Parts: sequence; structure tokens; C-alpha cells
Amino acid sequence: MHVATKLNRSHLLVGNEAFLLPCLGRAEVPWAEFTADYDRIRDAIESVFPDFKDFNRRIRTPGGFRLQLAATERVWLTPSGKCRRRAEANLVPINDQII
Repeated sequence: MHVATKLNRSHLLVGNEAFLLPCLGRAEVPWAEFTADYDRIRDAIESVFPDFKDFNRRIRTPGGFRLQLAATERVWLTPSGKCRRRAEANLVPINDQII
């Protein structure tokens, strides 16, 4: 997987499958406005992720708030409704640790 602001030659040098995700470069984002007021950052996140609705209001609630995550509620979004685990076949042990 590659996250990039522009296409370049390294994106052609991949294995069997690749994902290229576009992103904005620093010159394309109003950094000064964002760093001057973090509410603007949260507003930008809210415009993309529905779970962040009213984030600036909720973050000021004493004790905070929780974002809803299915797994923390033991709800598994699988066809069977059960948790599915898998072991990665290509893990490499280094110094007796799996990495």
C-alpha cells in the first residue's frame, strides 16, 4: 500500500497487487489555519467521517465520550455474526519474537 500526493515511478514497482491511496500535500492544506485552531481539524474530520458528528461539542463533555466500535460491543460484522481470526502464514521470527 502506498499513500502519495503525486504519482511517481516507485508506484510501478509493486508485487502482484498494490493499493495507491491519494492524499493532499502540505501545500494543498491550510496548515496555518489548522494549527491555529484545532476545532478546524476536528471539523474537517467530521466532514469525512459520520462517527465524528458534533465532535467539537462532544469532546468538551466532562468525562469525554466513546466512539462506537462494533468489536468493543462484541458485535462481529461477519456473515456468521462471530469473531473470525486467522493466523498469518508469512510471519517471520526475529530474536524469538514474531514480527
